[in-house]
Parts: sequence; structure tokens; C-alpha cells
Amino acid sequence: MMQSGFGASTQVRKRKAPASIPTQTVDTHLEKGPADCVDLFCALQDEEEHADEYGAPNQGHMAVEIGQTVAKRYFVVRKAGFGHSAVAWLAFDKKVRKFCVLKIFKQDASSIATEIQVLKEAKRLKQRPGGDKVVQMFETFNIYKSHKRILHHGIAFEPCGFTLLSVMNQSKSGFEIPAVRKLLQHCLEGLRFIQEDLGYIHGDIKPENILVSATDRSFFLETQSVVDAKYNGHGMRAAVNQNLPFVPSKTTATFFKTILSAAPAPSEEDLPEMSVPRKQGRMVPPRYTDLEKRLEVNRLLMWSGTIFKICDIGNVMKPGVYQVNAGTYDYRPPENLFSEELSGTFDVWGLGATALETILLEQIFQPHHVPENVPECPSALLRQMVNVLGLPPAHLWPNLVRPEGRSAAKPVDVAERIMTRVRRHGFRRNEVLELCQIIARMLSYDKDARISVSDALALPFFGN
Repeated sequence: MMQSGFGASTQVRKRKAPASIPTQTVDTHLEKGPADCVDLFCALQDEEEHADEYGAPNQGHMAVEIGQTVAKRYFVVRKAGFGHSAVAWLAFDKKVRKFCVLKIFKQDASSIATEIQVLKEAKRLKQRPGGDKVVQMFETFNIYKSHKRILHHGIAFEPCGFTLLSVMNQSKSGFEIPAVRKLLQHCLEGLRFIQEDLGYIHGDIKPENILVSATDRSFFLETQSVVDAKYNGHGMRAAVNQNLPFVPSKTTATFFKTILSAAPAPSEEDLPEMSVPRKQGRMVPPRYTDLEKRLEVNRLLMWSGTIFKICDIGNVMKPGVYQVNAGTYDYRPPENLFSEELSGTFDVWGLGATALETILLEQIFQPHHVPENVPECPSALLRQMVNVLGLPPAHLWPNLVRPEGRSAAKPVDVAERIMTRVRRHGFRRNEVLELCQIIARMLSYDKDARISVSDALALPFFGN
């Protein structure tokens, strides 16, 4: 699902150029604090669900409207994201007087029972270490038609801010190493919770499925932006209603004011200071382009209140299965290409690729030359892995066609190859040596030699 991260597609991703982040005009009575975020759902201005997805009989989306009260308690503020099987909505829970995100499924959604079962177990165990690094479900609800027939199923989640992908785009030139360390530590803690406490493999770790927390006040600012846009800003309403006139009722307008009157004061805690080493030479590597914006984003990421959270845990898998084409194409580990048994290190590969992507701002395993009639080409994906990591050890897949000669038999220093790419971005060797060594262990071709979640968390790199 775009932007909110709930229900993200596992299909091949054709990523756009970084979305522009417009300047938000916040009403003077509700000012933005240093740690607050605005335009949380700006990606919906560029892409949203199709209007015809609402019209299919007995299988379409529910055409929710701003100001509508869902399940007698959730007041809809605006759209928050979309996916193949559901649309997400930012809502205010009248019962507990807090924001939440509603994921409302299509009528024909088939996997919701399994997803709810996993989410309920996560909620039951959420006090265990790492439970706070996974987006938690608040409640489930049903939307009924006549004769008590369920028309749509829904889940209310804790609200979060941007997807990791959106934050990467905002940074203009990527993350600093402290932010990457924090990202890795939080996500490893979340994966340990998923794998050890819940007993599952996430199976689709990528930037779209990692959310960055936002202050409570950020959701009040988002509510203010809906009022400022006269309840009809682009991407705020259901796609099927977008071109229809909308005039809020007096009750709706009044309740928006009621919500805004409850906005908390901005946090008094300052964002941490950040700097980068002085640039060497005349060349301007990517790290030093848009440096002001880069540091602004990284300061927010390093703020003590910012937490990285894994989402979309409803499509998890049990370890030991032999599932072909699991997860998103560009983040599949090599063992999946050879139909091998899946283990917890499946997720470690995806997280390693994601961490490297936050530094370089490029999908490192996205094949460059894929036949148009074969959108998911295993051989093309494997070739790109070789381009980045070098040849896999000969004992792993003996039948794999390999080049001949001494260079083909020479062991590959994966950490050094990764470091070469990172240093071209403007980092010094001593800044990135330890991180590149860890990422190399996360991107081992051999799933049994790949570092596990628990072993990674025990490294001194994450000691603080």
C-alpha cells in the first residue's frame, strides 16, 4: 500500500523519481514544532488507487468519505494509503480520542482471517522486546449491509508517519551512518519479535514496509491541512469521489474543530545536532549535494522520539516452506531463486539491501535489462546480484554456469565491494568500514552462513 505501508504490493516495483515535498502552510494557531512532520501522505498526490476499483460488484473498495463515521466510532479525516486489497484512512477514534489508521478491505479480500490472527498474536505479545518496533493493531471491525451481512472487514492500526521510502526521497542524498545504524537496530529488534515470539518470517522487508513514527501533533497538523484544503485536497478522498463536489456538514466541520482543539503542544526536546566531515577535493559527491536537507532529515531520524517500525506483517510465512517468488522481486534473496527452503535469514537479506539503499538511494539489486514479457526474471536478478556482490561460492550451486579463469576462482571480498560503492558516495573508509562488513554478512549468498537476526543484534556495532 502506498504511503501508509499497509498491504504493500509484492509485484515488480517501477520506482518514480523522488516525490517533491511541498511546503505546508500551517494555520498560525497550530504551529509546527521541530520534531513534527507535515505532508505525511504527500505521495498520494502523485499516485493513488483507480476509481474503477470501487465499481466492481461484490469485490470493490468501500467509497469512504471525509467526515464519515465508520463502525460507529472512527471519524474519517482523510485517505492515508492504498494497496491491491485495501485502502487506508487516517481517522480519529471517538471512543478513546486518539488517531488511528483504518485499513478497510475490498469485499473479496481472502487473506484477512490469517492476517488478523497474526496481528492479534502480535498485540497479545507486544510488551516483549521488539514489539514496539512492529506496527500494532488496535482493533478489528466489520462494516455491515442489511440483514447483518458483512460488507467489508477492517483493522484499526496505530498511526505512523512516512514510509522509509518517502523519507529517503526527502533526504535528497541518503542517510548518514548513525541513522542507518538506528534503522538496522530497530528493524532487527522487530524481526526478532516476528521470528522468535511470533514464529514467522516477514517475507517482504523493503523500504515501503518500514514506517517512521511521527509525533501525535503531526496528525493534528495533517487534520489542519485537510481543513485548509477545504476537505478536497488532491489524494485526500477516495479516487472515485475525487472529482465530485464535497461540502462538509455543519456537524463534520464542528468535529474537525473539536479534534484540532485537542492538539498537544510541540515537544520541547530539541533535535540532535549533526554534521559531516569537510568535503575533500573539488568533486562534489552525492553525500554533499542538498546537504542542508540531508542533515535536516537525518536530525529528525536521530531524535529520541523517532522509531522505525515494520509493517505489513499480515502476509508472513512459516519457516521451512518452499515458496517460489516470495516477497518483492528486487529484495528476494538468492535461495528463493533456486526454490530452497526459507529461513529467518530471508528477512536479513531484505534488510541488508534496504540499509544499503538508504545510503546510495538506488535499488542495488534492480536488474537493468529485463525482457518486457518477463517482468520477474530470476536470471536477470541473479546477474545483478553478481554485479554488486561478485560471483557466489562455487559449492552453493554447482550447476550454475560460471566464467572460466583464475579470477573466477578467486574468493570475493564482498565487504570491500560494498565499501567501494559507499565511498563513491562521499564517505571515508573509517566511517563505513564496520557497517559495510555487517551489510556484507547480511548479504551472504549462503543462507546458512548469512548472519542471523539475534547474532546481528549482539554485535558491538549496536552496543549503544
